[in-house]
Amino acid sequence: MDPAADSPNPSPPTQTPGATPSGADPDRREDAKPKADAKPKADGKPSKRPRRRRPRKPKGPRKPETPRSTGDALTDALRRLSDVLRQEAAAHPELPHSDLARDLASDAPLTLELPLAGDFDAAAAAVDLRRRLRQRLEDQVAESRAFRPGHVLNLRTGLAEGKETVPPDSRFVFGGYSPSGHPRFLDFAQWLLQMEHPEQHRLYSKPPGLVVAINSEEDLYRDLLPAFDDAPAEQRIHGQVTVGWYSLAARDGHPAQLAVTLQIVSTGAAEQRRLGLNLLYSGPDGEDADEVTARLGVVPWHSAVLWARKALTSVERSKDLRSADKLKKRLQGILGGLARRLAHERRGRERRTEHAEARHQSGRRPTRMALKDLDQAPDRDILVDGRHDTLIVLGDKGRVHVFNRSGKLVTSIRYNPDSIERKCKAEIWLPATPIDIRELRLAATRLGADDADD
Repeated sequence: MDPAADSPNPSPPTQTPGATPSGADPDRREDAKPKADAKPKADGKPSKRPRRRRPRKPKGPRKPETPRSTGDALTDALRRLSDVLRQEAAAHPELPHSDLARDLASDAPLTLELPLAGDFDAAAAAVDLRRRLRQRLEDQVAESRAFRPGHVLNLRTGLAEGKETVPPDSRFVFGGYSPSGHPRFLDFAQWLLQMEHPEQHRLYSKPPGLVVAINSEEDLYRDLLPAFDDAPAEQRIHGQVTVGWYSLAARDGHPAQLAVTLQIVSTGAAEQRRLGLNLLYSGPDGEDADEVTARLGVVPWHSAVLWARKALTSVERSKDLRSADKLKKRLQGILGGLARRLAHERRGRERRTEHAEARHQSGRRPTRMALKDLDQAPDRDILVDGRHDTLIVLGDKGRVHVFNRSGKLVTSIRYNPDSIERKCKAEIWLPATPIDIRELRLAATRLGADDADD
């Protein structure tokens, strides 16, 4: 037996200097105490303390910002500036909310000069920029008062608004200004007779032919009194093309004749003048141009108008605005090109047979799509327009077909769901009675059957 084991105070075991006690961690200092929150290992002993990693210092000088980050900063700054300027333009109390005004506001020629060295007074630059923006908006207001698409400027009042600035009927074209500066509209046949146009007889053929006429700036301003010679004009007409007859169905379904005036106009002053194409036409009952366009379906002058507007944009970007003679010559060329392109419709029309042309003009029989939509439409989608005593059929994908009481198709238009809902809520369109629905289906089907027999 070991005597030390029976001793009440056994002495600690002796340890050789430099030796590690049995079961001790060689990497742990003897006097180090484990943290209270240290997680013990599986064998009940505290885990090893994690080492701290010091962040490495960058080697060499700090790299400057890349060009991309600088570009992003400039982009953000310009975007914020553009937003502020647009808000200022939208808050203008007199700026009309027309398409022309929006186009002008999006193209306001404002410049901002920033010094690259020295002091920069940002507050003074902001005041100057706001002043110039307001001046530009005032100029836009004056231009928009003088030019409204579909209207001609009344030189007497200086405004392009009111019934006397639009054609009163589908047969009328712009015939120049009266001595007092009021717009003058004439029946297209009378206008050709007054001009002694060599092809005026074509209007009276069966079917009527298409006649195109060109009028210069001098033709339109010739009768003005001398008092208007020195008066500043926000809008100037540089010439026009008149064309007719186009075929159009009136609201009651009967055939009508349509003449169109296409004018090259400019607004603004000197080298900052803007060129555009203004179209003047109305429906047989004085309907606005939008309703006439929707009733036509395929607009026969569409491609010619696109070409003319591109040509005017090219002139606007060139230096020809500085020379009155060069500008006049180029605009005369555009008028001639526009007239030639409009005349292509005449060649296509003359290739139709007389029977096909008569059917084309009348708009009497409903199309297959209109008959299909009428056949498939539930009674709740057949409505009555009390203003014109017509029946409305709602088809798929926004198609809306307008029939008269005899089952003749007046027009087919596309409306978005919001527009249809507004008309119903305003009680412009009301539910049709069962008798109206039954008579419409019978009449339209009978006309469609007659078309199939032909």
